[in-house]
Amino acid sequence: MTDTGDAVTAYWAAVEVRDWDTFGALLAEDVVYEVPQTRERVRGRAAFTAFTDAGVSQPGLTFFEFGPAWLSGTDYQRSWAMVS
Repeated sequence: MTDTGDAVTAYWAAVEVRDWDTFGALLAEDVVYEVPQTRERVRGRAAFTAFTDAGVSQPGLTFFEFGPAWLSGTDYQRSWAMVS
């Protein structure tokens, strides 16, 4: 990856095709994801990969637009995606 935008693009591309090996390789081993609605915390690469797999592996879920990446600090990245 040459820049943060490339990493975000690769992340969402892996999610779209459900390529969990590539997806996991893009994550830090100690990644922490906090679910905004419930404040549940998912810790670690394997746990977050499984969490994402369970969330997007529903029939008919298609990603059709990816948003720009914003550097929100020195150690994390934000992006958005629209799904149908």
